[in-house]
Amino acid sequence: MDPLWTRQVKLTQRMMDPLGLARVSERITSDLLPGITTTTTVARNYSLYCWAIYDSLKRVNIQSRSQFADEMVKRENAFVLGSLLHHEKDREFKSPIGVDVGRQVLENSNKVVRMDFRVSKSNPEGFYGLYYKGPLNTLGLTRRGRTFDFLTKRGKELALSFEKNIKQTEYYKKYITRKVIPINVLREYGKKACICMLKRRTRERELLRKIFLGKNLPPAVLEYSRRDTLLMVLEMIRQCDEKNVFFDDWVFRNIIFYSQFSDGRKIYRFDFSKFKDIKQRWRFFQFHEYFAYALETILHAFIKELKLREEGLTKNEFLKVVSDYKKIVEEKLSTRVKDKRMIDIINDTLMLYGCEKFGKNSSLIFDQRCTLSSKLNEENLRIEIEYLINENGNSPKLIGLSIVLLILLFIRFYHFYNSSDRAYVWFHDISAGELSLKALTDDIKHRLNDFTLEDFLRHILDLVIFYHNTVAYNKLVYGNDTFRFKEISGRYFFVRDFEPTWRNTRINGVLGILEDLGLCETSENTRSVTDDSIKILRNHGVNFAN
Repeated sequence: MDPLWTRQVKLTQRMMDPLGLARVSERITSDLLPGITTTTTVARNYSLYCWAIYDSLKRVNIQSRSQFADEMVKRENAFVLGSLLHHEKDREFKSPIGVDVGRQVLENSNKVVRMDFRVSKSNPEGFYGLYYKGPLNTLGLTRRGRTFDFLTKRGKELALSFEKNIKQTEYYKKYITRKVIPINVLREYGKKACICMLKRRTRERELLRKIFLGKNLPPAVLEYSRRDTLLMVLEMIRQCDEKNVFFDDWVFRNIIFYSQFSDGRKIYRFDFSKFKDIKQRWRFFQFHEYFAYALETILHAFIKELKLREEGLTKNEFLKVVSDYKKIVEEKLSTRVKDKRMIDIINDTLMLYGCEKFGKNSSLIFDQRCTLSSKLNEENLRIEIEYLINENGNSPKLIGLSIVLLILLFIRFYHFYNSSDRAYVWFHDISAGELSLKALTDDIKHRLNDFTLEDFLRHILDLVIFYHNTVAYNKLVYGNDTFRFKEISGRYFFVRDFEPTWRNTRINGVLGILEDLGLCETSENTRSVTDDSIKILRNHGVNFAN
C-alpha cells in the first residue's frame, strides 16, 4: 500500500500554514477586531448588505436559500456597477469588491446591462456570503436563518439609513428586481450608492461610526477591543503624520512592539500611554509573529537542504550540514558557545544590554533596553533573514539568525510568563494547546542548565517536524496534501518548497474602513487624520501635546 503522501490529492491555499502557527494569530485578531477581517475593507458594504436583506424580504416572498442568494446578488451587482460608473472617468478611486467582473460586464454592455451575472463566482450569495456574513453577525446586525438571514433592530436601522440615501433614484423606484437595467439608471444610482459617498455627513455614516466604535457584543471576550484598536490606530496615524512618517502595516508592527519606528535614517519614538492595555495585547500578536517567522525559517532551511539531496537526510546529518550556525550565533551574541549551556549563553546575551543574570527582573530590563536603537534586536534579525531568503542565502546562516531571534524573544517574553498581567492572561488562554512562545517557555525553562546550543536547536527541529507532520496529516483527512517533506525510516525527503510568511494584522482593513468613514485621509505620500478624528480622540480622553 502506497504511503499517504504519494497519493494524488488536491492542493489548496491551506498549504500556507504548515506548522499551524496562524491559529494563534487569527484568534488574537478575531478578539481584538471582532467584525473586521482581512477582506472586509469597504465600510459601505456593511450597510449595503443590511439593506439588501431588508429590501429582499420586503419585496419578495423568499421560500429557499437559493432564492435569498439570488436576491442578494442582484442588489450587490447593481452596487458594484453603480460604483464603477460613478468613477468611469477617474484613474484612481477605491474600487468595489468585484471590480474585475463588474468591468467586464460594463465593457460588454451598450445602453443596458443584463443583471444575470455574479460578481463573485466563489459563493452563491456573492461577497455577502463569502466575506461579510460572519462580520455582520458578529457586529449584531444580522441573525442567521435556514431559508434567509434576517436583521436585528440595529441592522434594520442601518438598512433604512442606506435606503434613505438611495430612495430618490430610478433604480430604487423601478429597477431593483429587473433583469435588464439601463446604464444611465445605474450611473445615477452610483451617484448615491458609491463607496465614496459615505464620507458625506449622513445618518448612515454616523451609525457605522457608532457601530465600529461601540462595545463588542457577546460572546466577545473583550468589551472594547475593536473601539480601542481603532482609536489607537487613529492616534498612531496622527503621531506619524506629525513626524512625516507614512503609517502602514509595518509601521504599526514596529510601534506596537518597540514604541519606535526606523526609516533606516532616523528612529522615531511614540507615546501610547493612553492605550497601554490594547497595545500590550497587540504586542503579543507581534511576539507570536517573530516567533512564527523564526520557526518557519528553520523549516525553510530544512526543506532547502533536503531538496539538494535525493538521498535525503537524517536529523543528525542535517545538524552536521548546518553546523556553522554556531559561528553566526557567536558573532551576533559576541560570545563563545562551545561547552556552554543555554543559561550561560542567555546570561552572556543579557550582559550585552547591561542586565544581570537571567530572571524576571533582568527580562524586564532587557525588554526596556533592547530597542530599535540597539545593534541587535528582533526587527534587524527579521530584515536580515528576509534578505537572505530572497537572495537564496545559505542554510547555516538562516538557522543561526533564527536561533538568535528565538533567544531574544525568550528573554524578552520571560517577565510576562505566568504573570497576573491581564493582557498576558488573555494571551495565555488564546495560545493554550498551540505552538507558541508560551509553549516553548514551558518546554525549556527548566532545561536551561542542561541544554547546549545544539540541544536547543535539536529541540526546535523536533518541534518543527512534529507540528509539520501533525498539521499535514490532519489536513490530509480532508483531501489537502500540505506535506513539505516526507519521512521514511528516519530519513527525510523533499516534497515541495516553502518560504516563511507573515500573518495578517487586519490593519489594512481597518485603514480602509476608517478612510471610508471620513476618519483618515490618504494621498500618495501622506496619511493623516481628519478633524472628526481629533474630536473623537479628545472625547475619549486622548490629550495632544500641542
